[in-house]
Amino acid sequence: VLGLPHAAANVGWALAYVLLIVFSVFTVFAGLLLVRVKGLYPEATCYADVMRAQVGPKSAMATQCLIVFSWIVLMPVYLIPASDSLSHLIDGASDGGEADSKTLCFWGFSLICVGLLIAPAQVRSLEKFAFLATPSFVAMILVILLVIVDFAKRGGTFGDLSSTGPPPGVEFLKFYGSASAYIFAYQGHSRFLEIADDMADPSRDFPKALLIAYPLMTFFYGLTILVGYGILGSSIDPFVLSSMETDGLARACGALLA
Repeated sequence: VLGLPHAAANVGWALAYVLLIVFSVFTVFAGLLLVRVKGLYPEATCYADVMRAQVGPKSAMATQCLIVFSWIVLMPVYLIPASDSLSHLIDGASDGGEADSKTLCFWGFSLICVGLLIAPAQVRSLEKFAFLATPSFVAMILVILLVIVDFAKRGGTFGDLSSTGPPPGVEFLKFYGSASAYIFAYQGHSRFLEIADDMADPSRDFPKALLIAYPLMTFFYGLTILVGYGILGSSIDPFVLSSMETDGLARACGALLA
């Protein structure tokens, strides 16, 4: 979510909100299809289980390998903002908005994050992590509000540095990568079956969860884009916290995210 304003800077207002809404609808639709699959295969908790029931063990193994590979590829995407958040917690932000990194280099913060994740990574059940869902959601909302407060103190005219369509001269790969960020913002389908498995009545409860969670996510994603891109425009950093100028607010956001 904190990278979406920068993504909007590379695709423009119109496409940013079209992608935001379209991929939200696609994700809900995919979830509704998966809960129907869950009804056909009640014991399935992942894609591999479905493939095992439908095709066989070799297809199940191939599917699981692809899923694990995708998680490995995505690991840096999560590790980079976690490291940046820890950096802002410890070092705050300079007048220019960039983290000073006075304490450690990026790799040092990354190693600390990896170390902190070793213990919780041993938990193999989503049910045991459920108690973290509410504080995690609240922390994300607080971060968005603190970012809004920091950006609102800048002054200037809203929308001056933004554009309705893609900015002139934007490179194709940068445009494509930014558009893909909206797909990534809604990723998580590979855990839908496991989440549904923890529900008393998946056919009833999972659609309700989708129809509550994803419109809410879309709203806060849209709010973050509106504030970040609307105020800073094309000057917004890839990671929103790096654009914050108030040291105390940057440290607070770093603490909430780290």
